[in-house]
Amino acid sequence: MEKPIHRLTEQQAIDRIIETMENADPGDAPFALVLGSGFSHGLVPTAKQLVEESLPLWLRSRKTGESFDELTNLPSAEKRKESAAFWKRFVEKNPGCTLTLDPSTGIPADISAAYMAAFEPNKYTGAVGEPRIARMFQRALMKLDEPRLNDAHFFLASIIGVQPGRNRPSDSFQTRAAFSRLILTTNFDPFLQTALQSVNRLYCLSLGGSKPSPLGEGFST
Repeated sequence: MEKPIHRLTEQQAIDRIIETMENADPGDAPFALVLGSGFSHGLVPTAKQLVEESLPLWLRSRKTGESFDELTNLPSAEKRKESAAFWKRFVEKNPGCTLTLDPSTGIPADISAAYMAAFEPNKYTGAVGEPRIARMFQRALMKLDEPRLNDAHFFLASIIGVQPGRNRPSDSFQTRAAFSRLILTTNFDPFLQTALQSVNRLYCLSLGGSKPSPLGEGFST
């Protein structure tokens, strides 16, 4: 029998974090952070936005030569029509596909399954395809030529940047222990790396997972 999840209020969580760090040994970093796609909110589309809008529009831009950025500014009704047409073609091209389309929108009912199917080059046709194309799609979403960070990136990088090191105390921390030196995330964007670089914090990045997307990332600082 699974144990019920014990939820903490914001203040309880803060108090628990402080107490844990106060009781940790000098140089320790007792917390590992797990960051979801919401960490890059406002900069990278969520899986739902990818399925309902970004992916169909990007594939259209590759086929027609239209600007992807301009397509994202189309009226909502036109974008919904484009997405519904795309997923209808996708299901028709792949008889073995088990995706069920919502009859009212034409969009897959299971967003997670649709997202994974779009990156299955050896199983389905008509979506992103080979890893090289998947990387092109991801770069188009990142807009790497436009340096961008949100408040969450700055906030976390600032904490990590001033926390004590294993052999270096910090005047900004009341504890001799650090907060965290390990960050796990499903994000495939480079924004956290950019934020860490902005505070002169060295990090080691490792990639996990056997599929081209989503990519799992681990940062140790």
